[in-house]
Amino acid sequence: MAYMMMNVTAIVPAAGAGTRLGADKPKALVELAGEPLIVHAVRGLRSAGVQQIIVTAPDDSAVQQGFSSSFALAHIDDVVIISGGHTRQESVACGLAAVRASWPETSHVLIHDAARSLTPPAMIRRVLNMLVAGAPAVIPVLPVVDTIKKIVTTTDVDPYTDLVERTMDRNLLRAVQTPQGFQMELIERAHQLSARMNAQEQTAAPDDAALVELMGEPVRTVPGDRRAFKITTPFDLELAQWLMERASSSTKLA
Repeated sequence: MAYMMMNVTAIVPAAGAGTRLGADKPKALVELAGEPLIVHAVRGLRSAGVQQIIVTAPDDSAVQQGFSSSFALAHIDDVVIISGGHTRQESVACGLAAVRASWPETSHVLIHDAARSLTPPAMIRRVLNMLVAGAPAVIPVLPVVDTIKKIVTTTDVDPYTDLVERTMDRNLLRAVQTPQGFQMELIERAHQLSARMNAQEQTAAPDDAALVELMGEPVRTVPGDRRAFKITTPFDLELAQWLMERASSSTKLA
């Protein structure tokens, strides 16, 4: 595998709450097929060939012990667990600092959502291969299949009373997934330049590629995968469970 010539570290932000999942624990510790979402996400990265992984967890010693125990039960070794920040952007910044401390020789970084637990290793390798080809920043994307309307907000009370401004050309739109891949020096610089944005979720960047875009640097795309959807709601969790059961049944039949 050509990308093994790079020194790659993955950062997995996992400090989010499980509120929309109706959970009383961090979302990354919600179980899917008997194992936490974070375990599935990290296992996918390892299957794709990424061995150096940093997880940013809530700043709570008991919760972090829960992460460590989950990895131990899954026989996943050498995952560095650190405290994240108040926003995802801040958590990634904490992760980048930890990368420099743990693996200073790192040349490239993957940043991956813990909630995209079913991301196929083949999709992760597509991101890695584009980095090997020299792209400074890479994101996996999917075509947008729905009609998208840009709206004008008229009220904070009822979002369904907004007015439509115009219909977007969906041929020019893409839905973005993770992991996103970056040259280490580039993503460090992007986070340093935009540090003032990360204090609040309202002003933090929607993803790490957006920070690179603000610098005027090119961001390349590779094909994503429908299975790499983000598990956010109970419906998403049920869908992920069904997909895993279906995959398991297909393997047994084979």
